[in-house]
Amino acid sequence: MTNWTTKPKIAAASGLLGLFVGIGTGGGQSDEDAVAKAQDESRALAQKAEARADARVERADAQVEAATAKAGEADQAAIDLAVETAVAAEKAKRNRLVQAAVAKAVKKAKASAPKPAAPAEDKTESTDPRFDTCGEANAAGYGNYRQGTDPEYDWYQDRDNDGSVCE
Repeated sequence: MTNWTTKPKIAAASGLLGLFVGIGTGGGQSDEDAVAKAQDESRALAQKAEARADARVERADAQVEAATAKAGEADQAAIDLAVETAVAAEKAKRNRLVQAAVAKAVKKAKASAPKPAAPAEDKTESTDPRFDTCGEANAAGYGNYRQGTDPEYDWYQDRDNDGSVCE
């Protein structure tokens, strides 16, 4: 990137410097020769100054590009972090909504499920009275009923499915 307002100023200053130097050292030369020599020297000085200015501008441009690249990397890292955070928040929100929906569905299913029918009274003869729980049957001295053998087996729940209740 070139600063076009600085180059003409440098060239004009160099030209004037060359003119003054040429006039002051005029000695035995004609005025036209001195002016031409001064103009040549001023052009040479202006070219050197312009080359130095261009080099400085190029270095500054390179520094700006490097800083822009670093800023771009930092911006991208910030964007990536923001995206990851947003995605994690959305996943957490979705999980909470799914859990709430499942809990609601389970509750609704339990509420609408038909109530289990009371077990039919067994008409077979049994010597044991019917208790509400196995604990009560055991406390009264009854229990350990086998499936297919004791009609009392059907009155109680076989939680471990081993074919025996009130053990």
